[in-house]
Amino acid sequence: MESAPTFRFEPSSPELTLRPSAAAQAVARQYRQKRPTAWQIKRADRVRAEARARVAEKGGDPKAPQAVLAESELQFGQYRGQTLQWLLANDVGYACSIVESHERERNSGNTTQTPLMQNKDALVSYARLFPPMVAAIDRRRMREGSRSVRGLDDTLVGMGAHGHRTFKSLYEARDPESRSYVQWLRQQKVGAGSKMHDLQSYVLARDKEQKTPEARPAHVLPRPGAASSDPAEPSDADLLAAAMEVDSPRSSRDAEPAGPPVQLSASGAELLPRAWRRTLPEEQHEWVGRALFRRTAGGKVVLRSELRLWWSPPGARLLYTQPPATAHPFFQRPFFLWLPYRMWAYHFRCPPCGGKLVGAGFYKTVRRVLDRSGWYFMGTEYLECGSCHRKVAGWSQDILEQLDMAHREQFPAVLTYKLSCDRAVIGQLKERTLGNSASRLRASLVEQHTREWMAQSMLYLSVLRKLRAPGAAPQASLALPPMHPVPGVSWLISVYVRDALTRLDETKARVTSIFGDILKMDSSKKVTKKLAGGAAGTAAWVTNVGNEHGQVLMSVLTAAEGDGLADMAAGLMRRYRAAGEAPPKVLYVDRDCCVTVGRSKTAQTFHEWHELVVRLDVWHLMRRFARGVTTDSHQLYGPFMARLSLSIFEWDAEDVARLREAKQSEEGGGAHVKLSAKELARHCRRRTRGAAETERLLREALDAFWEATDTMGVPLIDRARMEEIWSTQRRHLDCIQDPAGVELYTKTGELTKGGVKLPVYRCARGSTSLESFHLHLCRFIPGTSASDVHFQVYLLEGLVRWNENRGRAAVEGGQRSALRCYSARVQHSFDQLTRELLGRTLVDTYTQPREYTGELIGVEYLYSQTGAVLHCDLGDPDAPDGTEEAEEDWEDGDEGFVEEEAEGDIPLLEHHAALLQTAEPSGTPAAAVAEASASQSGSARPPPSRDGGGDHGMEVQQAEEEEDDVVGPDGHGGYQHVVALAHGLAELRHHAFVTQRQAREIVALWQKMSDRDKAAVTFPPRHQDRLVQGRFKTSHRRAHTPGVDSVKRAVLGQGAGAAQSPKASRLVEAVLLELCRAHSHEATTLAGVRMHRWGAVMSEYRQIRDNVLNCPTLMACTRIQLYDVNKRTLTQWHNQRSKAMMRETVAIAVPGPSAPETAAEPLPAPRTLLPKPRQPDQPLQHRLPADASGLAVTIRGPLAPELYDLVIAAASVGVSSSSSASATPATPSTSATPSGATPSTSAGAGVAAPTTAPASAAATAPAPPPPPPLLLERCHGQQHGGTDSSRRRNVVPGRKDAT
Repeated sequence: MESAPTFRFEPSSPELTLRPSAAAQAVARQYRQKRPTAWQIKRADRVRAEARARVAEKGGDPKAPQAVLAESELQFGQYRGQTLQWLLANDVGYACSIVESHERERNSGNTTQTPLMQNKDALVSYARLFPPMVAAIDRRRMREGSRSVRGLDDTLVGMGAHGHRTFKSLYEARDPESRSYVQWLRQQKVGAGSKMHDLQSYVLARDKEQKTPEARPAHVLPRPGAASSDPAEPSDADLLAAAMEVDSPRSSRDAEPAGPPVQLSASGAELLPRAWRRTLPEEQHEWVGRALFRRTAGGKVVLRSELRLWWSPPGARLLYTQPPATAHPFFQRPFFLWLPYRMWAYHFRCPPCGGKLVGAGFYKTVRRVLDRSGWYFMGTEYLECGSCHRKVAGWSQDILEQLDMAHREQFPAVLTYKLSCDRAVIGQLKERTLGNSASRLRASLVEQHTREWMAQSMLYLSVLRKLRAPGAAPQASLALPPMHPVPGVSWLISVYVRDALTRLDETKARVTSIFGDILKMDSSKKVTKKLAGGAAGTAAWVTNVGNEHGQVLMSVLTAAEGDGLADMAAGLMRRYRAAGEAPPKVLYVDRDCCVTVGRSKTAQTFHEWHELVVRLDVWHLMRRFARGVTTDSHQLYGPFMARLSLSIFEWDAEDVARLREAKQSEEGGGAHVKLSAKELARHCRRRTRGAAETERLLREALDAFWEATDTMGVPLIDRARMEEIWSTQRRHLDCIQDPAGVELYTKTGELTKGGVKLPVYRCARGSTSLESFHLHLCRFIPGTSASDVHFQVYLLEGLVRWNENRGRAAVEGGQRSALRCYSARVQHSFDQLTRELLGRTLVDTYTQPREYTGELIGVEYLYSQTGAVLHCDLGDPDAPDGTEEAEEDWEDGDEGFVEEEAEGDIPLLEHHAALLQTAEPSGTPAAAVAEASASQSGSARPPPSRDGGGDHGMEVQQAEEEEDDVVGPDGHGGYQHVVALAHGLAELRHHAFVTQRQAREIVALWQKMSDRDKAAVTFPPRHQDRLVQGRFKTSHRRAHTPGVDSVKRAVLGQGAGAAQSPKASRLVEAVLLELCRAHSHEATTLAGVRMHRWGAVMSEYRQIRDNVLNCPTLMACTRIQLYDVNKRTLTQWHNQRSKAMMRETVAIAVPGPSAPETAAEPLPAPRTLLPKPRQPDQPLQHRLPADASGLAVTIRGPLAPELYDLVIAAASVGVSSSSSASATPATPSTSATPSGATPSTSAGAGVAAPTTAPASAAATAPAPPPPPPLLLERCHGQQHGGTDSSRRRNVVPGRKDAT
């Protein structure tokens, strides 16, 4: 279908006819004659939906936006109900007036989105799709004075002899006829809205423009190459002749040549080297060129003499009075200029041949560096060897490694092939914590970059909006500089790995410099699953060895846990032996702790440590016992494990008394204190009880829990399995005892609680600290997978930071230190300077590295077992952009559970009411009748009134008269005491707490109950022994009881349990009967709120239950079990009881069956449980370069003569004093000079011991005090080693390849 309207044009003119058509006049006339009715404006989505339906009906594409706009209905005015296509075809004038008025309203700031405004927005969008309509709207705006007349330049006159000409051609014509016509038109009086009026308005407006000269923005520069009338600006006749004067020696002693003032270039971009213009974004050209370069009087472009590393852009002006000519000032970024040879006169050596490097212009590429809120750019210099003529970039790794640490730390970036990354960005990946991944970092960078780019764009657009002509249309040609995308995740990871590989040897040395007296060894499998690539699936375990401070001595990946650790153990023993450290005293393991005869396997592995005591970790032993329980979600699992711990350990009495005193002082003297497990572990010490006592207590604990079940009748212990575990694990009771003479606790601090000072302890027993490390180890490797090199780097970096943090925590006041550094080289250099110049150390090193012992760590150890080789060379570092990780689909299923109906009849409690009656005189007919009536029919009198308080009712129940033993409905005696206690508990529903008097009375009633009623409640089983179908049929755990998992997983909520029927306990049943009697009606009122009967009963039962549980006296002196009952179990119990009473009444006359109720043959034996699961010292010599700044020398002399003279003088004084003091040569320093020069004797001066200088050096170089140092001698000597042409090539500034 055709979506464009059929326009009507004026005769012999391209202008649209503004008058309405006959059809439009008819519709308007009908609208005026018709009685006005209410018109419901349709929502925009409904208008679009109806339009799509009409488009589809006409055979068009309902997804085409133009077609949908064409069929959209007008929702206002005399043409409402007509389509927009019809409106433009029949009344252009009306449409233009609506569009012009609506756009003016929008430009004034009205951004409302009402259905009417959205309908007008659709009209504007549709009308501006067609150029004739745009021209008609522009003419309308010009008549209204809201648009510049220059928009009508191409409008045809459309009348008279000049009808074929445009407004612009007629106005600018110079022939007499046209000029006369224009002059005549200026003086005429014409009617508004006519073509002549449009032409006259255009002419008068152009006349006004001629009187006002066009103002050029003050900040806009003249066109490059154009002549300037300003004498301060030079012409650009001579373009760039040289890039810089890097080899021309100039210092503060060299004065600038006298002459006229140096003129500036008209364009900063022309001052840039040509290669820089190709790699530097256009918006950076102007300011970088003007900031870094200048033009001399002879027209030569040179580098400015006032150099610095960081250059900040001038940015946009604060105020604009004219629209800015370009958006470049708003999007400028900083520039980093890296010229170590030029700036610091640094002496460099050629890496291959050792020759002297001199400046050779600028490096051709400007690098883009990723920063936290954007990008900045970096340029450097070329250095050329005078011997082999090899060129090296100033930021290459060979050059950076020759810098001393003070100057090396000034370089801010990590370089890759195409892009670079600021070290501050990559530093955010170094902290190995949960969630600190490259994906998170990239998301943060994208957010910051986007915000920065939007802020710059808003500033630029706000200036344009402020200075825009009123009513001006949006400029389609206006474009913003695009935001450079943030690289992908894989690139960020490759940069992090590349940065870490530069200090790989130092990192290994720090890992192999950790020692300890109490060691722990444990293995884990989880982190091995992250090893991907060619090494995927080759690692079975990661084994870690830690010390008493929580530091990790070694972490290796192995293909097996047993014999594969022999090399690791040999490396640890060699480390202790080489460092002269005393062997460790204790080693905690999780297996291979003992044997029946001879030495254990672990002791044989560490055979050099004869005094080493091997102990089994207690936690692992308890986990072995835990395999004998049916499920770890059992309600008695926690108490069972606590009982096992109590059987092994005993607490220090003094520590416990101190903690209890602090708690009582904090909560009040008479308070019932409860010591939490966390408080005990932090403030109290404990020790093992001894093997014999432990065995006796463990046997006792097992006997206590053999028959224990939870509220669903599920047993806690699988007896057959637990008996087997006990028979095999009891021999390890000697292995878990504390070693004699070894103190396992460390006091780490104190805190005050309730005015009592409590010590804080850290325990070194067992491998608990390694279990915590295993959790962090998974966080060391971010994501779900990593290649072998990435895995190795993440592991080493994480170990270094982990050990440093643990070492800091082991030192008094270490955690309060405000300074923190993890780089050993930076710490070493900083410590040297502060010791030499300040006489003290400002930053402590908590893991001082020693020389690397050569031990294999991590993946290297794994590859030594498999025969593979770990290649740490990443090859091409420019990785492609990272790809987004696909989100895995997952379903959160609603695991329902259908509760089965309870079987059997609920016994009748027809004696309940009779036991609550007040005693009457014995033998009276009334008493006898009442007793008989109550005992047979179950009716009862109301309970005693509460007006006199609840205590009176309890006193009645505690009457000292002797009563006969009453048998309850279940056939057991002592039921009268159950009812009395239930009545006493029911009185608690009116109280928010239990008083001491009430507690004593309830305890007295509890003591009267029989032993059977005092016993623990036995809950009926609610699971199936064999589950053959359903969603819970299969369990993912190795050991489970069939059917138990299905029931447990059906209970929703953390710590929740299944509600029980009241019939499980005589006491609970009696309490609920009391409450049901109190609320005999279907509805009741509590605190003015009308509540259903069962809701009121449940509310009061929970109140009673809370009062009992919150009363320490009742919990200590009784074992009252008021388990959970919900409304469903309550109503089921009540309904079944009522039906059973009716059924028994009817069944009295029915004879019972003659056959027995039990089967003659026994039932088949149940399925057996699944088989048991499978049991399964010398400091590091930092070879850092000496400071060689100021020592660069060319044929013309030193680049920094003043500094050079000072260094020479200081070296000569040092050499003279050392020569007079001793005839023997000085001991070399640990710091090495660049490119293998002789080590210096002074780290501050960075010079070496003197030797005899060559004759050529003495003849050409500036005459230093004899004898010069060897380093300075080489600086001079290299300038004479080659032909004259090669020497000249090194000093000619501004070579072509530099630009």
